[in-house]
Amino acid sequence: MNEYRLRVGNAVIALVFGSERDRAASARYFSRPSDHGPADIQLSIRFRDDADERMEVPSSLFRTKLGNAERFSMAGGLIEGRYSPSSGEGELSVQRLITEGGYARIYEQVFYQAYWSAVWRKGLDSLLLHSSGVIHNGRGYAFSGRSGAGKSTVARLSPGATILNDEITAIDLSEPSVMIMDTPFNASFRGKKRGTAALGGILLLKQAPFHRLTRTTGLEPQKTLAREIIPPMGLETSFSPARFMDMFDLSQRLFKRIPFYIMEFQQDPRFWDLIETIGG
Repeated sequence: MNEYRLRVGNAVIALVFGSERDRAASARYFSRPSDHGPADIQLSIRFRDDADERMEVPSSLFRTKLGNAERFSMAGGLIEGRYSPSSGEGELSVQRLITEGGYARIYEQVFYQAYWSAVWRKGLDSLLLHSSGVIHNGRGYAFSGRSGAGKSTVARLSPGATILNDEITAIDLSEPSVMIMDTPFNASFRGKKRGTAALGGILLLKQAPFHRLTRTTGLEPQKTLAREIIPPMGLETSFSPARFMDMFDLSQRLFKRIPFYIMEFQQDPRFWDLIETIGG
């Protein structure tokens, strides 16, 4: 069986391909070997090569998703499939076009949805966050912000630290300590590593001509972070405005357990001197 097990934070997704070539291509793309942990869900993936090259590929597989668990489609039919929450098994039929070049980052979004299905099936209280995850001196930090805020810059300016990812990290609220974990998703930083650590702070990024770290309270930082949470939408669900409330609820719950900071910084690693003053 041409199986590749993809670990995303505390979930393992078994991907079963129609050929060894496709299995090997996924392993190369995610730059890690197949995980040895037990699979939480299993997806059979078959690729199609009959797409019209003039087809428009949308930027979101969330907003373009139609249907339900029994039969769904995304991106105007570029991805079609089904998923059974009870058995944890599903099938995807994917136009190969969406896996190539710059479109591959859009194709990744189907695995964000698979992650949600997997953690729900395990009964975990976890989420995916647009953030650069860094373990520094044994403590984890999530640096979050919109595209261009500096997530990859922080990763680049953290020599000696463990970079979990510079774009998307997993956060688990199931334990007494909130944990930050690596994900395999691809961004610009290629030196990411596996790892898990207690989350010491969430830092909302703002580039500036100086370094300043400010503890923040109130609704605004919670709203800001909510926009960076990957919509909690599994393979068995479709997009609706209610997802925005779910994202805000997750942000509120994080806010109650983890300190939020505004981190204004310039492009040198001295911001770590400020972060090291954060209490335990």
